[in-house]
Amino acid sequence: MPNYKESEYYYSSAKIAAMSGKLIPAQVLVSLCDSTSYGAALDRLREYGVEAVIDGGKPDTELTLAAYSSSMFSTLAGFLPDGEIVEALRAEYDCHNIKTAVKCRYLKTDPTPYFIAVGSVPPEAAVMAADTGDFSAAYPETIASAAGAAAKKLDSDGDLRSFESAVDRSCFDRLSELAGSFGYPTLSDIVSLKSDLLNLVTASRIRRVKNPDTAKLLASDAFVPGGRIPKEKFYPEGESSPALPLSALEPLLSEEELRQITDAASNERPDVLSAACDRVLLSYIRRACGREQLGIKPVILFIATFVYAVKDLRIILSGLESGKPGAGIKEELIF
Repeated sequence: MPNYKESEYYYSSAKIAAMSGKLIPAQVLVSLCDSTSYGAALDRLREYGVEAVIDGGKPDTELTLAAYSSSMFSTLAGFLPDGEIVEALRAEYDCHNIKTAVKCRYLKTDPTPYFIAVGSVPPEAAVMAADTGDFSAAYPETIASAAGAAAKKLDSDGDLRSFESAVDRSCFDRLSELAGSFGYPTLSDIVSLKSDLLNLVTASRIRRVKNPDTAKLLASDAFVPGGRIPKEKFYPEGESSPALPLSALEPLLSEEELRQITDAASNERPDVLSAACDRVLLSYIRRACGREQLGIKPVILFIATFVYAVKDLRIILSGLESGKPGAGIKEELIF
């Protein structure tokens, strides 16, 4: 039984429609790639509410995008009838900050430069939780219990990779939990598809590991839960190049979307597959949610479009800052 009412999202979807002008159009993202400089791109982004954050006397891409994202998430939280959608958006950032705080405590380094300050929980709370070993005051039980156990294990065995994997799995457990409690099938399908696509990329990265024992160790705990494809299908033992287990995704994806994933996987570069999976997930969300103007679907579509626009901005600004040619940056865009 759904825990939301479609009618409760009529006002939210009307607000979303009024905010659509704040989304950066695809053609603008493309033209930004040909900006004369990093600074010129930032200047143009001001009209879309992206204000450069200065650190050490110069603009900082991550701090700028964090401020932009945090502002939008706060605005959304102010008028959405249920905070679970916003929490689902922010869960990955919260888990990133947990990993950062705990790892830096273990390595005795300052975590501040590595935080992404757009989670539901302030980074300072992640530091306090890492110091005390108690995550329950700041995080939901699904994440808190896993993070606490993983941090304790890290102190005893020093296995940073295993620690990160445990926190990543807890994040997707929480996403699945939120989607299930919300009771909206499309949201559950999005979370499920996101999990499967991430696992496809993970399997591609593991297959590039030359040491079979190391690859087997990685495969033992690297895959996140919540998808339609069983984790043992991603990296069957004894098969260095297993067939992609995409049949379980056929109810969700079109033939063209499945072909995009298959073609990208054959490239044997995980970054190419990762970008293709992002494009396919956004394509699915557009198809599943783009036909209605009122209710929850336009809200989900707006949020997804914004999240991926921020990813594209990171690609563009980082590329310009490093002097990458515009044509090369365009090839990496997700929209």
